[in-house]
Amino acid sequence: MPSYLELLGMIHIIYIIIGSIISLILYKKDKQLAKENKERIKERTLLFASVFGGGVGSLLARTIYHHKTNKIYFSIIIYTSVFFELIFIFIYLYFLLKGAL
Repeated sequence: MPSYLELLGMIHIIYIIIGSIISLILYKKDKQLAKENKERIKERTLLFASVFGGGVGSLLARTIYHHKTNKIYFSIIIYTSVFFELIFIFIYLYFLLKGAL
């Protein structure tokens, strides 16, 4: 049976995966709306999705769809989010593999 910290870590990783999928979908939809000259998803919503678990998905979406690549503040926020998400995952895996959890 997993310990409390193992369970918490697994939940957080699942949260990051789901957040990234949602973020990827939002960026893709916004790119489609931009091409069709329709009302777009607010930048605030895209950034919110990036910060709260969707950093990796946002980074993938920017790479795949070439969306919001010229906006410096998007780059700063997305790269910072990805950095903290990866730090969490590496710390979690380190302690898991070390047997400290």
